[in-house]
Amino acid sequence: EIPSLARGSFICSKGNLFYHFSKKNEPEDFFAHLDFTKNTDNNCIEYKKEFQKLYIIGYSINEEDNLSVKLKKNNYLIITEFIKYISIITILLIFSFSLGKVKLTDNFYIYSISVFSTAILALIRDSNLLTGLRYFRGGADGLLHYSFGQDIIRYLSKGEYFSALRGGEDVFYFMPGLRYFSSMNNGFFGDTSFGYLILVTFLPFAIFILFRKLTNRKISYFLFISFIFFPIFENMGFGYFNYIWQIARNHAETLSITLIIIALSLIIDIEDKKINLKYIKIFFSFFLFSFAVLARPNFLPTATIFTLYVVLKFYFRGNYFSIVIVLLAFSFIFLCFAHNIYFGNNYSLFTNANVHFAFTDIYSNLNFKDETNVVFEQFKKWNPLYKIHRLFILLIIFYCIICYKQNLFTYALFLSVILQHSVLLLTHPSSRYAYLAWLLTFVLFIKIEFSNKILQKLFFKLIKK
Repeated sequence: EIPSLARGSFICSKGNLFYHFSKKNEPEDFFAHLDFTKNTDNNCIEYKKEFQKLYIIGYSINEEDNLSVKLKKNNYLIITEFIKYISIITILLIFSFSLGKVKLTDNFYIYSISVFSTAILALIRDSNLLTGLRYFRGGADGLLHYSFGQDIIRYLSKGEYFSALRGGEDVFYFMPGLRYFSSMNNGFFGDTSFGYLILVTFLPFAIFILFRKLTNRKISYFLFISFIFFPIFENMGFGYFNYIWQIARNHAETLSITLIIIALSLIIDIEDKKINLKYIKIFFSFFLFSFAVLARPNFLPTATIFTLYVVLKFYFRGNYFSIVIVLLAFSFIFLCFAHNIYFGNNYSLFTNANVHFAFTDIYSNLNFKDETNVVFEQFKKWNPLYKIHRLFILLIIFYCIICYKQNLFTYALFLSVILQHSVLLLTHPSSRYAYLAWLLTFVLFIKIEFSNKILQKLFFKLIKK
């Protein structure tokens, strides 16, 4: 739908493009009743001023059937675009001059590198992520979530707030939170993925902060650079490019994992008795946990374990008001439950997607042959033989947890790792579904190795022999 601001412009195309001019705002069900005219290749359609709107439909099937659409802008749009770019350049110049008067910290440089790496990886994956509209693969979940977000925006613009809250389903089947995040992104940034990209710039930064608090500055620098530029631990969920790839497909894993890592980097301060967490920081952290669960309900174990961990910490310190804040912020996870009851008279806590549980008949029929052993196949997908090093890492973690005393945060992290891997074995054990479990495993391994130096001791023993 090309708005009236573009009147006086020309739309030129190659491939399958159809158009229809309208002199009035069409009713809700107009689309199926319009007469569209096919545009011939290399022909430019003039958007004449007497028309209210211009509707175009374009499609492309494969590389031999490419679609190309270009807008030759009217003077108003040209001037508006010129002013926009001048404004951006002015803001950047003001920002650059301001930097000379501000003492820059390590955190500033780390975040700047995070932004730079995000832009580079997005450009490599799909330049449309940076230049504007990102089209999503037909038949995939990402396109559906994007559509749900568009519907929410449309209902909000019409003042139909209950329809917007419904989010496209009476009872959630697809990931609940992503559609609402998508609608917020579109509300602020239009038909782009800019909001998602801006959010994910905080993932490398939060990983740096988390490791700096778990280990030391030198190790956190090394791991930060490895995460974004040299993904040698990629099969442990420690490769930034994977998270950008999932944004390109509009999946919820990157959103949820980013929120969880940010929350962990904030609540870990509770281990230091000298630091008093502010109430707003507590609420914000556990709101992030709750929304992460709304985006990916299979991450509930991690969010719940760390909620209980912080509640115990505050209980032992007698800080009961902080416990109330924690529970209040985390209670947002029940929004799905309330939605399913209200709109669908259904008591599913999050979704009714039972098809994703490995030991149901429908999952087995979709994923395994009749003679296949489901348990064996789940383990094989969870950790293929060529990734056997991950099992050695898990063995080292178990050994240290059993033989060495750890702080409460480490035990909470260990329990989260166990439960998230259990979820994998019960559902989808590989690919994007496994990112969080293996990422937490890697974080726990680094923390335990830093505290107990198991590999270092083993190395020196081998040298002496």
